[in-house]
Amino acid sequence: MSKLTMSNRFYRLFLSILLGLVISTTHSYGHTHDANRPDAHAPLSVMGDHTHSKGEWMMSYRYMTMSMDKLNTAFSGTGREPLDMRMNMHMVGMMFAPSDVITLSVMAPYLSRSMTMKNMNGMTMSSQTDGLGDPSVMALTKLFSRDGRQFHLNTGFSVPLGDINQKNSSGALLPYGMQLGSGTVDMTLGGTYLQQLETWSYGAQLLTLTRLGTNSRDYRLGDRWQTSAWIAKPIRSNVSVSSRLTALKWGDIEGQVSDDDRHIGGHSIELGIGLNYLNKGLLSGHRLATEIVIPVYQALNGVQLKTDWKLIMGWQKAF
Repeated sequence: MSKLTMSNRFYRLFLSILLGLVISTTHSYGHTHDANRPDAHAPLSVMGDHTHSKGEWMMSYRYMTMSMDKLNTAFSGTGREPLDMRMNMHMVGMMFAPSDVITLSVMAPYLSRSMTMKNMNGMTMSSQTDGLGDPSVMALTKLFSRDGRQFHLNTGFSVPLGDINQKNSSGALLPYGMQLGSGTVDMTLGGTYLQQLETWSYGAQLLTLTRLGTNSRDYRLGDRWQTSAWIAKPIRSNVSVSSRLTALKWGDIEGQVSDDDRHIGGHSIELGIGLNYLNKGLLSGHRLATEIVIPVYQALNGVQLKTDWKLIMGWQKAF
């Protein structure tokens, strides 16, 4: 059985389990959503997970660091190979609700990437990039909210401000994974379902990202699909733990690129374990959260590094 067939079967099974979980609790007894519980927010890496009431706004900061150090073995020995890569991201966000139905979100990332690569002559080279990534704007439109359950649409787009012409010390363009943006306007569509019960909560989210047109270098990155499901449980009045499973799929590059560079798509499954803390003392309302993410399955096209681990830490405060 091919990897593609196995992948398609997994995604169908994943979505079936997700749908079954939602349907099984749709008729649960009534429970009013409590925003003052530590599990009122999803695990930190889930974006666009919650909405606000009219007039409320929220500030947030996230820091993510990711390590990649395992070459896709099916394509090793090709002559030009990445050896390891590290990415750090600082993301500042703001949410504002002009009504009880719509919450607007703006996020701006600052990226820092470093890579060690072996060139065609067998020499090892290091390169680094840092700068503003592609900011994004999103609208969360509440379609249903009752008895601790909510479903809202996620719609938005990114602004191509991240540089796609980053070069190494010799003036050669760096690989696509080292660039700071996509160079295109990228549209996000999806939906998020949440339910908070008396002693635990859960949620599910499906997001798609579509690249619109081609960029100034006459290519476009592949589209992305992401399906997440999580559960969370308060262990104290101000602390909750969470577990998240996410399936991701991303396409190859399209446009004026060589066949060797085109195949950078793939799919993966990752497991996240998180901790949310809601301060109820002197700094009441300040949220601190962290999540460690470990890939449990990766199938990559072309010459790519596998993700080893991710760590996300952040702060949130609603006003």
